[in-house]
Amino acid sequence: ERRVVDLTYHPRSGAARRYVLRPYTLVLGESELAVTGPVGEPPEDGGARAEDPIRTFALHRIESIELRQTRFTMPNLGSWDPEARFSAAWGLYAGNPERVRVAVHPAFSELLARRTWHPSQIVGIPEEDGWIPLEFDVFTGGEFRTWLLGWGPWIRVQSPPALADWLNSMRSNPSGSGDPG
Repeated sequence: ERRVVDLTYHPRSGAARRYVLRPYTLVLGESELAVTGPVGEPPEDGGARAEDPIRTFALHRIESIELRQTRFTMPNLGSWDPEARFSAAWGLYAGNPERVRVAVHPAFSELLARRTWHPSQIVGIPEEDGWIPLEFDVFTGGEFRTWLLGWGPWIRVQSPPALADWLNSMRSNPSGSGDPG
């Protein structure tokens, strides 16, 4: 029915917050659902504006939803293309993609041969030391960073340098230190 909603959302940290949302798209992540769309009061005509800030809300963090009588208009696909918006996402959280190059320990060669984590994934030829290069065009925040950390010492980031620095700093932190955000 394209109705505007008021929702109360509980972020990963801090108190719950209220948002006005025009729910454009339901997004399926690897293990959770979310809704995405512009936040803030819609214009009187209910139309879409290019400058509308888009947010993604994981369904399990929504505490309450109230439907308004106000309706909104979906933008045309030239303005709102969810496939394009989430093409660089590793999960639910989207942003500008970066070319990422990592190398994975040779013990995981069988896994790398049969597993695709992202549509942009390219598996390279093993390097001189046996480590296997992987390349992605992805948003390097959110779930991608969790994926990197999950490899422990068996992955190394070759580029971009800022991501390599972040991973190295996380590895040097004692348990429980650093900012999970």
